[in-house]
Amino acid sequence: MLDPSGLSNPKREMAVFVEKLTRMPYYTLQIDCQSLSDTGFSDRDIWDIASIASFFNISNQVDSAVHLMPNPEYHVSKRRLIGGLIRNDRP
Repeated sequence: MLDPSGLSNPKREMAVFVEKLTRMPYYTLQIDCQSLSDTGFSDRDIWDIASIASFFNISNQVDSAVHLMPNPEYHVSKRRLIGGLIRNDRP
């Protein structure tokens, strides 16, 4: 699960919304969009957030279904080997 505690309120609301949309899309309700709106996101922003999250969700599901692996150069870019596991090279 995501730990949004270090995020600003708008980013936290967005993260909570995206996680819910990813894990339980059938339970994502208008009140969830209203929470984003109350935090300052416009209708267009909410559309963009939902669209981008949904695009990544469906592309990851298709990749998983057909066991698609990115080419080796892409797969190791910006990643490093730590304790036998490849980790994203992000702070």
